[in-house]
Amino acid sequence: IAFILALVVWVSAILADDPTQQRTVISPVPIEIIDKPADLKIMNTYVSEVNLTLKAPQSVWKELDENPSLIRAWVDLSTLHSGSFLVPVQVTIDQDLVRIVEQDPMQLDLTLETLVTQVFPVNLVSAGEVPIGYQAGVATLDPAQVTISGPISLVEKVKEVRAVLDVTGQDKDISKILSL
Repeated sequence: IAFILALVVWVSAILADDPTQQRTVISPVPIEIIDKPADLKIMNTYVSEVNLTLKAPQSVWKELDENPSLIRAWVDLSTLHSGSFLVPVQVTIDQDLVRIVEQDPMQLDLTLETLVTQVFPVNLVSAGEVPIGYQAGVATLDPAQVTISGPISLVEKVKEVRAVLDVTGQDKDISKILSL
């Protein structure tokens, strides 16, 4: 009985000297995206920080306030493929005696798309007319094709790649950089 009483007194003394506090972490913790496959792109906007309410002894709070890098949040995309997913936000705290009371968000809603590359020919469109007495020659393009890379849903929307050359009033050979 004396031992139990001594243990109770010791625990009470420790708790009185370093009381446990529940508070919200001062700054939201950035959420890291880890192990995203290189052939995927996140297509939607998502919350990039997590807000945490923790319970910890006062001495631990002091360390957390002075060194926010002790708290880390991330989502792991290593096992995902193209599609929509609810991915859990993982949180680790490099400090003992800390308990997460509340976390917002608990998960991220992410839409992932496969990245593709497709080659398209460049179509030259002449606009305007050359002056009387002149004749427009055959135009050449360099390069004659372009490579477009991006999420599949956006690359599939490309129907044609076009360059417009305005020959209005031109009476000499033209060498120009054109927008596509």
